[in-house]
Amino acid sequence: MLGFRFSYLYKLHTESFMGFNAVCLPGNQPGAFYRSSLPATPVSTPIRENGRFSEQALRERLCRTPSPRKCRLFESRGSEPDIGFNMSPGLQLSSPDEDEGHSRALPFSPARPSLQSRLERLEQEADTPANCLRRRIFVGNIPDKVTKKELKDFFSKFGRVTDCLIVQDHIKRRSRGYGFVIFSNSQEAEKAKNASDIQLEFNGRNLRVFPAEEKKSEKYRREAREILFQLNPNYDLTPTCEEEPDSVNDSSISKSSSLQNINEMTDDMLLLIFSYLGIRDRAKLEYVCRKWRKLSLELWQCQTTMNLHNMFCIWEGRPLTNSILLSLLKKCAGNLKKLDLSTASHTLDYKAVEIIAQCCPNLEHINLSSVKVTNVSLQQMAIKCPKLKHVILQRCFEVGEKGIWWLLHLCKRLECIDMSGNPRITGQCFHMAGSNLHTCILTKCSRFSPIGFTKLATRCRNLSSLYLNDCFQLSDRALELLCQSLKNLKILYVGGVLPDLTGSGLHHIGRLSNLEHLSLSQNHHVDDDVIYAISRGCKKLRNLDLAGCNEISDYSLTSLSSCYNLRILNISYLERITDEGLSSLARQGVFETMYLRGCPNIGDQGLLTLVLLTPYLQHLDVSGCQHVTNVTVTACLDSVQARSSGKKLTLVAGGTSIELEALELDSSLLEVSRQNFCIHSLRPDKLDYIGTESDDEELIFAAEEEVENPSGGEQSQPTADPNVEFSEMFESPL
Repeated sequence: MLGFRFSYLYKLHTESFMGFNAVCLPGNQPGAFYRSSLPATPVSTPIRENGRFSEQALRERLCRTPSPRKCRLFESRGSEPDIGFNMSPGLQLSSPDEDEGHSRALPFSPARPSLQSRLERLEQEADTPANCLRRRIFVGNIPDKVTKKELKDFFSKFGRVTDCLIVQDHIKRRSRGYGFVIFSNSQEAEKAKNASDIQLEFNGRNLRVFPAEEKKSEKYRREAREILFQLNPNYDLTPTCEEEPDSVNDSSISKSSSLQNINEMTDDMLLLIFSYLGIRDRAKLEYVCRKWRKLSLELWQCQTTMNLHNMFCIWEGRPLTNSILLSLLKKCAGNLKKLDLSTASHTLDYKAVEIIAQCCPNLEHINLSSVKVTNVSLQQMAIKCPKLKHVILQRCFEVGEKGIWWLLHLCKRLECIDMSGNPRITGQCFHMAGSNLHTCILTKCSRFSPIGFTKLATRCRNLSSLYLNDCFQLSDRALELLCQSLKNLKILYVGGVLPDLTGSGLHHIGRLSNLEHLSLSQNHHVDDDVIYAISRGCKKLRNLDLAGCNEISDYSLTSLSSCYNLRILNISYLERITDEGLSSLARQGVFETMYLRGCPNIGDQGLLTLVLLTPYLQHLDVSGCQHVTNVTVTACLDSVQARSSGKKLTLVAGGTSIELEALELDSSLLEVSRQNFCIHSLRPDKLDYIGTESDDEELIFAAEEEVENPSGGEQSQPTADPNVEFSEMFESPL
């Protein structure tokens, strides 16, 4: 009983105001120690007085008031002799009367179990929350005057009952008619659960027995840990000493499962609640109390994503400034990986980019749309944030070739770059592009030169997504070079105004055998020959956008009927397609989504064939097609009722001749929407088209709503303290 073991046990029992006696007696389990009311002091413990003791002395001194409440097992250390309860097999203890060598061995088992068997036994006997839950049963319909002892004695016929509880009303101090019973093992609890009504009859009532459910506090704590682990993978899921589940005793069960006050919540539960709050509300939490400030700062350090959407409004007098941004990023302690400033870029300048470079060394995704980024600030960010993968620089008009050159040169992990609307980029900076770049968005980059397309084709051969809408200098030669070099291209956007591009250059798109998503919307150079070449070469095509390509006729739809992987097709605002071409397209049979907005020559005949031959169709938009009537709705209803897959069909029929009042739609598989998504200015017959009265009223109503609520319908939330400015919350200390 010497050494650190005695010091540890002495401290343990002194703090709990309980005595302790450690004894290994014949017939007991080796290594068992029992607690009683005797104080654990060196004077009263004969083990401290003499290293050799007798069994009788221990019985007389330590077992006067035996109360074997708990049993703990202690492993023996080979480096020091075991005395007292740290017994190793074969250890002989002698009494003072037997010093002459007449020692007797205690009847312990000489065969020590293997490590594997001991681990399995400890795992089975471990008092984990799952094991405790299996040993506990819920008992209902308990008579009012039944005591705890009577309930324990009644359930003792199923096995040894370790504890039981009858829940009482905390106001009236009387039984609420239900309670809990805890058995020594799960097998005995199963016997009680499976007992018959006759066995559960008690004082004239049939007791109701059900499995006990997990405590709400434990459930909330586990869910909080899982969510915090998703926010931060480095978060330790192992509960601390203070968070370990309590043993099943009176105090743990008597607590009410419902929380009456927020102060009763654990830290994990509060962290879970705080994680759903916005940045503004989370900043106010730091002014409530020190505990909440500590938890809020801990939650900030787990923050890996920050999206400031609808957080700061310049017209409401609370814009995002550089000082507020600095305070926010400091709270994250460098753990931030994704930052979006696209909706809060009104007053930010180049210093904001330098602040991001200093505070976010692990940044991977950043959206700096409309921020006044310069070449120097972009270079500083590339130096301090080498892990960048996605960079969005939409409408950053001050960024030039030099800034993109440094970004591509220093950030070799860069996978996606978006420079939409930049009038200064010529493309020569792509000479420094790395092999990891797979997405490049150059929409409306009007000065992107043929040399830039050459650099893009030779240095970025692993590109899988390329957006070239409204690139005015894109020529036939440049597109041919791109289609020859970028064999892995899966997404291609070549729409809009392209004056140097002709139909002969668009034929080269058919070389992209891995292409899955193609957009040629509003490209007036697309004709039937181009569609024929694409349908022959791009066999993996799944999504095709041909909206506004006025040169397309029914012949193109016949060619597309051979694209058996095509699932989404947009042929809106086409004047030359008719019901005949739509019927030939329906033979493809696997369409899931189709847009036919503003097609003046589409009627019920083509749609009837389309709906009947495409059993997988889930979304059909015919808004703005005046010749569509109730016949199409009836055909859709018959089609969905005959489907074996049970998939739902949504029909958008705003601006058509459909009258839903004359129909009885009793099927849940068909949903008809009255919304009109047709844009009047894109219609090929916009000069002859006259909108109905209802459409005009909807447009006027929408315009009035936009004037009354320019923020998009979301009202700003009032602050907790109107005397405290929002900027002061981030800048002033507690």
